[in-house]
Amino acid sequence: MYVRGKRICCDQRYETLMVVRALGNYTAAGSVLCLTPSAVSHQIRSMEQELGFPLFAYDGKKLLPTKECDIIGEYVSRIRLLETRLDGDLSHAPTDRRRLIIGATPSTQESVLTDILNLYRDKHPETQITLYGGNIALLESMLCNHAIDLAVAEGEINSDQIRFIVLDSDCLVIAVPNDSSYVAAGGITLQQLRKEKLIMRAGCSGTRMLFDASIKKAGLTLADFRIMMELEDISTIKKLVAKHYGVSVLSQKACMHDVQQGLFCTVPLIGVQMVRTIRIFYHEENRSEELLYEILHIYQNRREAQ
Repeated sequence: MYVRGKRICCDQRYETLMVVRALGNYTAAGSVLCLTPSAVSHQIRSMEQELGFPLFAYDGKKLLPTKECDIIGEYVSRIRLLETRLDGDLSHAPTDRRRLIIGATPSTQESVLTDILNLYRDKHPETQITLYGGNIALLESMLCNHAIDLAVAEGEINSDQIRFIVLDSDCLVIAVPNDSSYVAAGGITLQQLRKEKLIMRAGCSGTRMLFDASIKKAGLTLADFRIMMELEDISTIKKLVAKHYGVSVLSQKACMHDVQQGLFCTVPLIGVQMVRTIRIFYHEENRSEELLYEILHIYQNRREAQ
């Protein structure tokens, strides 16, 4: 049994634990770590004796992590992220350069973020900006673990630690080839969309989840559509639509420049509202209100100038 208050030292054995947890096998973990299977097993056993509970259970030949092991794994992941952040901040300390790390969903990178960051960098050349992409679940984890300073995303983050300011609103539209009959018709119905070859964003994207929720209100599921492929990269989806491989559900703002350049067209999904809010999320311990509102001000000025 674990004794509360016992000091835990996160040493090299915890790296071994993470590899075993991922691979479920001492031999495979040893191959990655350049250790013998018995050395890996010894490290795990010494941790179990020290902590007072088992870390793995056998399921045939596979090692399954216990609940306690999963808890430790989550904390080790956080520690590793903080170590990476510490290393970066220390490396920049002698130069007096500020380091700003931002996470963003693919749609917001395409639609609003790149231009804003370029404008911010022009005003603050001493700031080094690092941009990470990911779905909203990953960005939430990175924010909670202080791996990023801000996250720009559609949708919501339901964490007591996370705060936000509203940046803008957006809606989903149907991207179709330029010569599509739906352009002249001014839109596409759900029944018409069900007959089209549909190129969808990957399952964890905000776009996918909003579309899924919207069609459920109409009594449909994704199984009712002809989904020909699912892709994470928005740029690839746009090229496929332009070349008549199918149609897609995309963010209107993420498509604006492509439509203006004549790559493809967008039309509304008739009778279905797919509106979402774009927010800047930050950890409650991050007191950079000045930075947040400067980014908001830059975005509003840019939008008014367009």
